[in-house]
Amino acid sequence: MIKKILNFLKGIITFVLIITIILFSIYLGVKYLSKDEIVKIQIEEIEKKFKQYILGQKDINFIELKDENFKNELEKSKNYHYIQLDENSKTMYMVLENNIENFKSGVQKINLPTKLNDIAAKENGQIILHQAFQDAWDAFSKDRPELFYLDGNKFFLETTTTKTITGTTYDVSIGKGENRNYYADGFQTKEQIETAIQEFDQITDQIVKSIPLEKNEYTYSYEKILAAHDWIVDNVVYDTAMANVNKNNAYGAVIQKNAICEGYAEAFKILMDRLEVPCIIVCGNGQDSISQKEEKHAWNYVYIGGKWYGIDTTWDDPIINSSSANEIKKSTGIKYKYFLKGSKTMNKDHVATGEIVENGKIFTYPELSIEDFK
Repeated sequence: MIKKILNFLKGIITFVLIITIILFSIYLGVKYLSKDEIVKIQIEEIEKKFKQYILGQKDINFIELKDENFKNELEKSKNYHYIQLDENSKTMYMVLENNIENFKSGVQKINLPTKLNDIAAKENGQIILHQAFQDAWDAFSKDRPELFYLDGNKFFLETTTTKTITGTTYDVSIGKGENRNYYADGFQTKEQIETAIQEFDQITDQIVKSIPLEKNEYTYSYEKILAAHDWIVDNVVYDTAMANVNKNNAYGAVIQKNAICEGYAEAFKILMDRLEVPCIIVCGNGQDSISQKEEKHAWNYVYIGGKWYGIDTTWDDPIINSSSANEIKKSTGIKYKYFLKGSKTMNKDHVATGEIVENGKIFTYPELSIEDFK
């Protein structure tokens, strides 16, 4: 009997101990979880104030853009010009896309799909195909500026005709004509191109990694845009002598640090693509503020906060003959005169025509926010 009572009491004590341990564990968990949450909130608040202090903008909104619209705009921006092509041009665009390695290797010619051969047989077929190819190259070059080593002027649409008893057959292909290769003038061999790509990727990787953010997250678009803009404005010098053979491309801007507007805009587009921020290259005319004369120009649009804004890294980098040029740009505000601007500002002296080459396809661009980004 006594033994049964002792066993019963032992069971009660064990049960009470177990309950006590469970309750104490819950208490500790809640206590430290709460502390962690408080600390987390405090850290986030400190980081926010720190970023505001560094950027010198007290009211800046660090937007986290994870919405579907942002993701859609990002995907569209990577193929923005391709989307606007007709079916023939899209076919040629994809042939270009799928043969990048062949163009590097200098393959003599790339055959086009049979359906394009059929067009060649029609009246005005050659004119239709040549226009389609020009449109395809224009779109391709603006969607893929990282292919800085290829020169569209060295690509030719070639048609071979064969006459037989049953009629004439047409074979349409992309070739290099009388040129030795498809390369831009600054490059002579495949090995040189491979080295250039490696060098280019190394520098852009350094720029991307210098921004203390996860590049694959749809967050902090403002910081990414600002960092890319500032690197280009602070490091690239406008080629007033027009002497650099790579002045029109991103290699001239990023590696040789000497370019004109096309090089600036293409370099910025590449950095935005790497940083997962929607961005496109815009072609049109820029109006000189003094002479009022218009000239061909290229700049960028970026998407942030649900709207598109203009950025012109070329015009934010005026020629200033001083050893402290960047300090002058900062103090005068010139450095950000065309940074995240709406149509009220950009359209005063930027006319987006959408014409990449004379008499070429007219591409359309997103509608800008009316007001500047705030």
